[in-house]
This record gives sequence, structure tokens and C-alpha cells, in this order.
Amino acid sequence: MKNVLLSVIMAAAGLLTGCATATGSRVYTINAIGYADIVDGRVNEAKKQAVANARQNLVSNTARFMEYKFNIDQELEQKILFYSRAGQQGVHNNTYYAALEFELDLYNFMAKNADFRNIYAWDILGLTPYYSDYVNACKPIGIWIKDQLADGKRRDPVGTAALSGIPCFSGNFMIGRPIIGGFFTVAKLLCLGGGALNAQQSNEVRVTSWVGLALMTALDVLSVYNQTSEMNEKLKYLQNALFAEVPNSGAVYASVKF
Repeated sequence: MKNVLLSVIMAAAGLLTGCATATGSRVYTINAIGYADIVDGRVNEAKKQAVANARQNLVSNTARFMEYKFNIDQELEQKILFYSRAGQQGVHNNTYYAALEFELDLYNFMAKNADFRNIYAWDILGLTPYYSDYVNACKPIGIWIKDQLADGKRRDPVGTAALSGIPCFSGNFMIGRPIIGGFFTVAKLLCLGGGALNAQQSNEVRVTSWVGLALMTALDVLSVYNQTSEMNEKLKYLQNALFAEVPNSGAVYASVKF
């Protein structure tokens, strides 16, 4: 029983750190590099080809960063290339290389270019649980998100996390994470069963079960609180982006290389 509980606790800890504390970063640097062989000493031709390859790779890497869930049409492709910056260029082993980078403010980019009737737009932003409410509201995205904030309809992290104190329930169900919610519910029920439902268990086993239940509940509460707080923060980022109130100061940057 001890080993089972220990395994459950370690698995829950892994879930907590891996699934509930996702990054809040919203500004990313997409990198790309292009290569071209230098034939018969024609460096300028190789340079042009390398830059062209880098441009193509930059658009491809942007689509890949979004897991190919976002359609980048020709107009949007030109925007990406227009706002890209040149990086290092040079020659190595008779091959010309050219690097480009594109600073992607994810929320600003999606606010200006996304179709929010498409669930993938919400998926990219990590806001999938809000999709149904938005679609059913039948309002423009700007009005809908203002209503969400003005009416206090955002999920309250404390209130939602408190639901995880129920042994047979997890607040993860309320924030669109049924698999994680099911895991915590089953884990807590197993601990509860080991501690209360079998009178033949030794005191040591019962104490271990109660400790396991307390730890499962604490991890569940923390998981829900972190995830709910993060979704609220993302929703606020999206609102700011929709109304052009996104300052660069304080933004978290992440470099993405392929």
C-alpha cells in the first residue's frame, strides 16, 4: 500500500509540474536559417538563394510553432516577412548562410489575424475552455471579452480550487481538464478507501492513506489554482491585445529554434 501511494503521489507531482504550471510567456522569437551552395564563385547568387530559403523557412517555422493549427495565407506571410529581422550571414565550407528572426507577440498576432470561431485559435492561446461560451454568446470577440471581465464571469481561482477539497471531485473538471480531474479523483478515492473503508488495515496503512489523501487534495487544489490563474491572465492579455493596450515592457521572451 505504501508503494502504491508513493507512486500515486509522485505521478501527481509530475502532473502538477508538467501540466499545471505552463509558461505565461507571450512573446516569442522565431528563428530560421537558409543555406545555398556557392557555385563557380557566384557568391551574390548564393546569398540571394540563402535569403530566399531563410524567408521560406521562417514562415514554415512560424506555422510549426503553432502546431500547424493556424492558416498562414499569402497576405499574412508577407506581414511576417515584413516584420522579420536579418541575423548573421556569411560563408562556411563554400556554403552561404543567412539567418532571419521574427518577434511573435502571440496574443497581439492572434487578436489581429485569428478567426475566433475556430476552436484552434483558442487552443493555440491555451484558452480552449472559453470557446463554447464565446460561440454560444454570438457576440464579436471584443464585446464578449469585455462582458466577461465586466461581469466577473472569469473563473475565480480560489473558488474553483476549493472544489478540489471534495474527495470525490476535482476542480480540474471545471476548467476543461477532465483527464487530470479524473486522475486526481481516482487517486483521492483510493487513498480514502485505504484509510476509512477497510477496518482490517493496520494503523500504519491507514495513516499513510490519510497522508496520501491530504497530499492528493493539496496537489489538486494547487493544480487548479495555478491553471485558473494562468487562464485568467491569458484572457486579460487577449483583451489588451484586442484594444491595442499591450506594452512591451515586462513581456517574457522565449526563443524558438527549429
